[in-house]
This record gives sequence, C-alpha cells and structure tokens, in this order.
Amino acid sequence: MTINHVPTSRLAAALLELLKEGPRATDEMSFRFGHSGPTIRYYLKRLEADGVIHHQQFFYTSGGGSYFIWYIGTRTANISAYPAPLASKPARPPAVIRRDPLVAALFGAPAAQQQRNHP
Repeated sequence: MTINHVPTSRLAAALLELLKEGPRATDEMSFRFGHSGPTIRYYLKRLEADGVIHHQQFFYTSGGGSYFIWYIGTRTANISAYPAPLASKPARPPAVIRRDPLVAALFGAPAAQQQRNHP
C-alpha cells in the first residue's frame, strides 16, 4: 500500500471511492491518504451524517481499546461479513524516572536508594 497524499478539498471523494472497493479501518485510510486520524474521522463523520456511509465498532481481542470499520451505504441490522479481530496494541513499558545526581544530593535520595548506598 502506498501513501497517496490527497488534498483536503478532495478527501471526502477519495474516501468514498476507497470504500466502494470494500470496508476499511480508519487507520488504514489515514495511512493511505497521508492525513491524521482526526482529519480522516472528521470527513468520515460528515459522510456518515449525509447517510452515504456507516461504521461499526469492534473491540481488540485482548486488552482495551476498539477500532471502527467503515462501510459504504446505510446501516443495516445485520452485517454479513465481520472482519477478523485485531490483536491488541502492544503495551508501553513502564516509564523509568531517573533522578539527576545533583538533584538527589540537594533534595535527598529516595529511602530505598539511601539503604543501598549505606549498608
């Protein structure tokens, strides 16, 4: 898939043409057209308000979060083909806060660090 930066004046039409090929996720359209997620969602919501497209929300198989799949046409009660669930986004490792030695000398080191330094 290649990035094809589309000017915002033509973005709604480009989104509509892509959705005619089949259902798409918001992130996929964002990457394809070279616009941010909020910009893509804005134009998708406008098309949805006009009754041209609709979306369905799916949840990741593990962990939290969800994603939208966009379809051409109006919403129907049953959607025959559900997309395969996506794996959850990888969790970020915990942040390690390192204290500057001068700051620690001026304001005191944490108790655990003081015990390690003085047996």
